[in-house]
Amino acid sequence: MNIVICENQCRLHPFLLSKMGRFVRLFTLREAPDICDIIVVDEQFYPPVHVKYPAASLYLGSEENFRHIMTSIGGIPPFESLVFCGMQAKNSVLFSSVSHESAMLCLQRSVVFQNRELEVGEYPVSYHENGSLYDNLVCSFINVCDRMCKHEEMLQRR
Repeated sequence: MNIVICENQCRLHPFLLSKMGRFVRLFTLREAPDICDIIVVDEQFYPPVHVKYPAASLYLGSEENFRHIMTSIGGIPPFESLVFCGMQAKNSVLFSSVSHESAMLCLQRSVVFQNRELEVGEYPVSYHENGSLYDNLVCSFINVCDRMCKHEEMLQRR
């Protein structure tokens, strides 16, 4: 899975790298390939003007940052699905409960990722206290997408 991370400070990148394991390849916006699976936008990202964003299957970030990206490029970026995350009821992805080491990820709208549909519902996930709430939301959602893809692949092999 290729993931492009848009951030001004290198904060989210090391957290994702430490929690996601080897199954992902992370890129900064400057070194991004033309096509990627997911583009993750840090909650504190201020998009540079006239930057080319890669075509992505999925945008994962805040609605506010998506609007900033649209303004900075003067149009709609090439993202197939939009997933807004945060702790407001209008977001697509949020935590419905959090404890010291676990959380319940709540997906409020179905999401299509790599031609597979991730259905509305709650998904148990790990929670890492050394990361922010936003970092954990991003990491947890990517893990749920990855589990879904692996499960589908296993079913197809049978």
